[in-house]
Amino acid sequence: MGYTHYWSRPKRALDARRFMRFVEDVRKLLAVLPERSSSAGGHYADEPLRIAGWDGEGEPDLLVGHVAFNGVGEMSHETFRVDHVLRDVMPFKGRYAECCKTNRKPYDLLVCAALMALKRHFPEVRVLSDGTREDWAEARMFYERVLGQAPGEGPWETAEDKLARMAVAAGGVQ
Repeated sequence: MGYTHYWSRPKRALDARRFMRFVEDVRKLLAVLPERSSSAGGHYADEPLRIAGWDGEGEPDLLVGHVAFNGVGEMSHETFRVDHVLRDVMPFKGRYAECCKTNRKPYDLLVCAALMALKRHFPEVRVLSDGTREDWAEARMFYERVLGQAPGEGPWETAEDKLARMAVAAGGVQ
């Protein structure tokens, strides 16, 4: 077992224009990463936050067809990858699920922020996590500071966020 984030989506390809906006958001987040992160409980807060390609080496892939990255060296774990067009993934309850086990390593901050951006651009994506909203708090603040807006619905929400969303859905005033 390990600390993992999960997301699922319909089988179809993601809209190309929205996917490019998602890629641009990840680029913005990557460009201003802090030197260290206490995301996901701060288990590796003393380790530098560095991002590499899918295999823990080289540069991250921020392309038209996919976003893929990992931590560096010993601070890498599982690759975070989102494809515009699905690769070979198994259906689960009529959707296609993927996951990234970060094991709470520093790159978890960018994984969480990227999932918030993915959910923002693709509301049909569902995001789940082994983490609590407290584990997501630093990533949420980072996302809001860099992209200038609160993320939508997901495991990062506070109780106040959920109440406000429910009030708006019920026709109340926010």
